[in-house]
Amino acid sequence: MRVDELELQRANVTIVYDKLPVNDISLDLFKTIWPDDPHPAITSMPDMMVIMYPARALTISAQNRRLIIDWLLGQTFVPEELAHATQIAAGAVKQGRMIAFGLNYNFRVTLNLKEGQTSVAYLIAKYLRDTDALAKKGGGKLIGVGLDLTFERDLGRLQIGLRPVDPTTITADTNLHFRADSIPPATELATLLAKGRQEVETRIKQL
Repeated sequence: MRVDELELQRANVTIVYDKLPVNDISLDLFKTIWPDDPHPAITSMPDMMVIMYPARALTISAQNRRLIIDWLLGQTFVPEELAHATQIAAGAVKQGRMIAFGLNYNFRVTLNLKEGQTSVAYLIAKYLRDTDALAKKGGGKLIGVGLDLTFERDLGRLQIGLRPVDPTTITADTNLHFRADSIPPATELATLLAKGRQEVETRIKQL
């Protein structure tokens, strides 16, 4: 892929459980993530919970058997802080068996395009071979395209979704999926987050 710029816009750790009773999550633990920020905004409902740390652009949510620790990139991405928050968030879950976790990275990709070429035209030309046949089946000119790729690997599954957002830019939503019954220690998770980012950036450029 011809990439001019690859900008990380969001990163999160998603933990999947066999069940996740939101009412049994210990909310007090979330006040201890950062001693200098002991008053996060907490919204709790029977089937959903959201905890926001606006100063750090961090949100923790629980819903549909998933605990999501979300870093919105208003600030520089710090893997150690996301790993630290993930450890405490996972420790707050009192019921439910962990079955998997994923590292998710959302990028804004500025493409190096030929003169007059758009991001849509680039994806069509690079990844679709018989666009005339597709246009005929659709009953009109093909003017949009998205791409979802899933790779099964020894280390875990890698998913990459590509979507045009404007004439020169696409989004790349990526997921590294791991089957596991526990979250790695914070130091290991921070290393995994940093290496995971490097890997998906490399894979995007190689597509």
